[in-house]
Amino acid sequence: MKMIYNIGTTNQFNVLDIAQCILEKLQISKNLDDVALYVKSRSFTEKRYCTATSGLIKMLGWKEHISYDKGLEKTIHWFKSNSDYWTK
Repeated sequence: MKMIYNIGTTNQFNVLDIAQCILEKLQISKNLDDVALYVKSRSFTEKRYCTATSGLIKMLGWKEHISYDKGLEKTIHWFKSNSDYWTK
């Protein structure tokens, strides 16, 4: 039987930290407050999303192969290179 696992990481970042990192990687020299649109939180918004992984990681022998920083760079590169895909 095949199984699907959603494996998280021990890295934890909030949305504003990620947005700031994206600005830096795009070399946009603007203050986050000048480009972010702050909206009222939805009543069902969770404070934190987390996937418990320690037992699963140990059982599967899983290791993170791409760091958060490198993964974000690769994601930004993909979006820049494939604008026809995501702007339809």
